Amino acid sequence: MINYMLLTNEHIKNIYKEQELEENSTIRKFQTVQLEGKREVKRDVNYYCLDVIISVGYRVKSKKGTQFRIWATKILKEYLIKGYSINLKRLKQKQLNELTSTIELIKNSNDNALVSLALLIASSDPKQKELMVKLVVNLLVD
Repeated sequence: MINYMLLTNEHIKNIYKEQELEENSTIRKFQTVQLEGKREVKRDVNYYCLDVIISVGYRVKSKKGTQFRIWATKILKEYLIKGYSINLKRLKQKQLNELTSTIELIKNSNDNALVSLALLIASSDPKQKELMVKLVVNLLVD
């Protein structure tokens, strides 16, 4: 049986060995307390930042690793082509303040604001387009 924890740790060691990331700025140690029998045992546990998780995702050769790379490449490509990205999950959770600020920034930045807003609407989830259109119209009317 494959020990995925051992393989993941090996990838993390190589990330630091190859100086892809700096260990001191990507790890935070937390003390975890657990009961083992009747004793309370305290251990330091490493928690890794998102950069480490992404780096490991690009190294793992498995079905899930491949799915991660496909997803990450799609998001990165979308961002590079559009110049922005939208987290639809956060948008659906009614956290529109950041999006509203971004639209305001686009609206006030240059003559291509309407084109940028049209692209923003066109790229949104079809289920969210009505909400996006209302939001943009309200911002442009103000």
